[in-house]
Amino acid sequence: MSIPVDEGGLDIAKGVRNARAAVVTPARHYPLGMTMPLARRLALLEWARLRKTWVIEDDYDSEYRYQGKPLPALMGVDDSGVVVSLGSFSKTMLPGLRISYLVVPHNLINDVSAVMRARGARVSIFLQPVLAEFMRLGHYAIHIRRMRRLYTRRQQALREAIAHHAGDLLSTSPEPAGMHLICTLRNGMNDSDASKRAAKAGLLAPALSDYFAGEPFRQGLVLGYAGFDETVIDTSIKTLAHALR
Repeated sequence: MSIPVDEGGLDIAKGVRNARAAVVTPARHYPLGMTMPLARRLALLEWARLRKTWVIEDDYDSEYRYQGKPLPALMGVDDSGVVVSLGSFSKTMLPGLRISYLVVPHNLINDVSAVMRARGARVSIFLQPVLAEFMRLGHYAIHIRRMRRLYTRRQQALREAIAHHAGDLLSTSPEPAGMHLICTLRNGMNDSDASKRAAKAGLLAPALSDYFAGEPFRQGLVLGYAGFDETVIDTSIKTLAHALR
């Protein structure tokens, strides 16, 4: 089941209290982008402790924060052993690695290990020690810092291109983290129609309303910028503006 979110993400006090578990992305909600504040994180952990259930934490986009210091992961403030944390290297490195990770409380290690042994290896035995050595030598941390600087520039390039080519059509605000921006349509166009126009022009610009589990309360276009250099970003927004006019 889904639970509505607000500017602070999931609020367990307003959600379904008898749920068997909670799956959350506290570092950054996708696609709306909010970060769950510390008070709500602690309330969620207390809920799980009292219910004797689990919080499954996907630490999504926590590495790519450009302003301020990130809040600690849920597992980092979990004193009751109720958090299972998971993630992958598909966005910080490359999808082709096909390496993900699962961090579990101490009392689950044996059970999870048994399941993994029964299911067999799902990750390259060759790539795991290579990645581990890459991290041990500090190269992974250097790579993340370099990509933060690059993505900061690309987000700025996207905002400047929108202001220059599509200021009458789209509006957006800077985001302190992530790899995409949500653009609000200024001309009153339905975001689904706008997304279809973009697709006809060869651009991928998903409609924000498509991401809602219930009735959408907001519309816009979800524009990614991380995988494109400044020239491509500028040309693409020029093409998008032409398609929306």
